[in-house]
Amino acid sequence: MPATWKTWSPNKIERFKVLHRDGVTYREIGKRMGLSYDQVRGAVRHYRLPTKSRSWQAWSREDYDRLEALYREGLSYRQIAERMGRSFNQVRCTTERLELRDIARTNPRERSDWPALDPIIRDCLEAELMTVPQIVVRLARLGHTVSRTGVHSRIEKMGQDATRRMYRNAARRRGAAGRRRGLRQRAKSAQPNKIMTL
Repeated sequence: MPATWKTWSPNKIERFKVLHRDGVTYREIGKRMGLSYDQVRGAVRHYRLPTKSRSWQAWSREDYDRLEALYREGLSYRQIAERMGRSFNQVRCTTERLELRDIARTNPRERSDWPALDPIIRDCLEAELMTVPQIVVRLARLGHTVSRTGVHSRIEKMGQDATRRMYRNAARRRGAAGRRRGLRQRAKSAQPNKIMTL
């Protein structure tokens, strides 16, 4: 990658240093100045700027107030981080440290379409005896991209019956896979005997 900072004007260098000194994240600096993440990181090393300011920024009273206002609006941690030029973990940890988390508030990162997916997941579990990976594939074919962890957690929230069915389906599939492996191994071991008899 070319060292683009070698062609920067003095004004651009000063702007970069100011943004870095103010604690703006690498990605936000890149967005504001039209640079890639690696270019920003390379420039920090080239100008021998401290890397500490990127990983953590001091929070002012105004920052705390803005964080609380955005959180109360229902924005996700990632959305708040993008608006404030912070990292996801900085926003999440500060929110928890300020005890802003409201139990009655819906998890900002939780999918809004789970209620529509629940009947499909139940049908896959109970009628088709599917495992979690198979359910993920079925949902993807229907246009819903969901992780295995997400489906697993959602099934656990459905109650004990659904959770037990999930584990029974997984055990049933593992047993079937084991039997298939046994048949293949027996078939392989029988082939040399056939050749010898010929």
